[in-house]
Amino acid sequence: TGGLLTNMITDVPGSSKYFKGGVISYTDEVKIANGVDASIIREFGAISNETAQAMAQASCKINHSDIGVSITGVAGPDPSEGHRPGVVFIGISSSQRTETFKRNIPGNRSLIKQRAAIAALYELQRFLQCM
Repeated sequence: TGGLLTNMITDVPGSSKYFKGGVISYTDEVKIANGVDASIIREFGAISNETAQAMAQASCKINHSDIGVSITGVAGPDPSEGHRPGVVFIGISSSQRTETFKRNIPGNRSLIKQRAAIAALYELQRFLQCM
């Protein structure tokens, strides 16, 4: 989402009390530099459940945080790695468990990004309710 999720979280006054940081990793190299094992990307692709899981887990580790959230997908307009625009994978990780979610989001590039960030917040809320 190019940082849209982080922006939504930090638009709330007082968010510095619970938000430590984030990484915008558009390229495979940045994903790898921030803790995603290169073999995961080689085997499953950057746009996959496995990469979303690894990104969320790496976020926890890098930020020394209780929860990590990740989004990887295709905003369009062109397909990528065999996925059409709107295919999005969300990862949420804690020390107890990691969950991933696949979404097929309709719309143009801007709507896909907005809807993906909202979907991640929704899944984060559900994840936290089950803790």
